[in-house]
Amino acid sequence: STRVIDALQASSIPFELMLYPGQRHGVRGNERQLQQWRTYLDFLDRTIGSRAPSAD
Repeated sequence: STRVIDALQASSIPFELMLYPGQRHGVRGNERQLQQWRTYLDFLDRTIGSRAPSAD
């Protein structure tokens, strides 16, 4: 993980690191998983924008 972080920082690539106490690589529990996916989508929306097709 630290090597990936170092490479992202060296390349000025935006990223966020989420740590979940008591969890390892993945997260367990519906609430945590829902929060994790919301975090993913929020990050993507902020960094690359919405790719949803127009409703027109």
